Amino acid sequence: MDATETHAATQKNDQAPRTVTLRNKIAYAVGDMGNNFLFDMGQLYLLNYFTDQVGLPSAAAGTVFLVAKIWDAFADMGVGTWIDNRTNISKRGKFRPFLLWAAIPLAMLLIANFTTPNFSVTGKLIWAYVATCCLGLVTVSQTCHLAR
Repeated sequence: MDATETHAATQKNDQAPRTVTLRNKIAYAVGDMGNNFLFDMGQLYLLNYFTDQVGLPSAAAGTVFLVAKIWDAFADMGVGTWIDNRTNISKRGKFRPFLLWAAIPLAMLLIANFTTPNFSVTGKLIWAYVATCCLGLVTVSQTCHLAR
């Protein structure tokens, strides 16, 4: 924004409340669509995959999700605090490095969740715990821009 636009926006704010345009709402929604597809795939299909394809008992697979969500609650606060307290912020913004650099681990962890090695049931269960908890940890770095 240059000085003229800033002055015009400030002057406009003094007269009427600012509203979010439909174009901005659609742009924001489309920007987050990819992350929502990833999240929905993990939430809707991963439990089915763990029980039907991997062969984990239903109670154990459900416990993986319980533990992963509790872990995720604390991890979200930790990563959010880390991001908010950053002091070395580039000209591109506070969140951009996380959005760019977390994309690769996020894709790798999604693949790891749906690719279970040929372990025993206990090994597969440990794999499910680690992969699902790590996926939740990396997912928060992709949604950090939603906090503002």
